[in-house]
Amino acid sequence: MPPGSNAAMDRQTIDLGYVLRQFPSLDFGMGDFAHRLRVQKFVYLLQAFDIYLGYDYTWYLRGPYCTHLATIGYALSRAYDRIPRDQKMAFVNPDVQERFVRFKGFIRGRENDNGFLEIAASLHVLHRTSGMGKDAIIERVAAKRECFSREQCAGIWEEMERWNLMG
Repeated sequence: MPPGSNAAMDRQTIDLGYVLRQFPSLDFGMGDFAHRLRVQKFVYLLQAFDIYLGYDYTWYLRGPYCTHLATIGYALSRAYDRIPRDQKMAFVNPDVQERFVRFKGFIRGRENDNGFLEIAASLHVLHRTSGMGKDAIIERVAAKRECFSREQCAGIWEEMERWNLMG
């Protein structure tokens, strides 16, 4: 099917659903802002592990945002219950599968932590796109919201460095 056709979008929607189902504790939904933010940052961080799912991001008020992912997310929310919960999936390319396993280790236990997801995704996208230095990026992200502290942002930066995401 040609890119952009309904069948291609359906396939991308289903593929994303199978990927998200690999995280049983992920509270997926599009019904409120917190859920939509979670989907945006979760998929951004997955792609930060060099697992490109076809979503291109720009900087927005709360960090990286992809309009196309929002559209897919709404479509997926209508079909998510039809994707089997216990269906195991693997990427065909073994290198991509290995990166996926690494991502699972990185995100484990924080799938629904919107603060962590927003900070980590924001730090990463600014590091990749802004030309700013580490301290300036940490300050900018910490200043985005009152509930974020410089120490919290610096700690997440350090963790992301240990996962080789800030190279």
